[in-house]
Amino acid sequence: MKTYNENKHNSDEDFLPLLDIETGEIQDPRLKTVKTPNNKIMFSLIVWAETRRRQKFAKWKWQMKALSSLCEISISPQRIKERWVELEEDKFYQDKLDFWSVVSSFDKKPKN
Repeated sequence: MKTYNENKHNSDEDFLPLLDIETGEIQDPRLKTVKTPNNKIMFSLIVWAETRRRQKFAKWKWQMKALSSLCEISISPQRIKERWVELEEDKFYQDKLDFWSVVSSFDKKPKN
């Protein structure tokens, strides 16, 4: 019977993306399903958010759909990151912040 090793799963390294030493590109098995350059940008936003939350998204493809809707209304990745940081400071979103929260925040608050 295998036992749970608490020390094995408590490190910060679990939340950091794997990077190729030579190219500096993200090496994540999920990236193999991402085909277009625009999707690679969105995927890098997902990895950025996962690093900030210190937890991976269970439904990362659902997060890609949220990012896709933001791209359709021409919101830049930088603006998405800025809005994410704004929402992180809000107590309401502390435990449930994701890109759908960012989408709804753009519906409520105009993009500057």
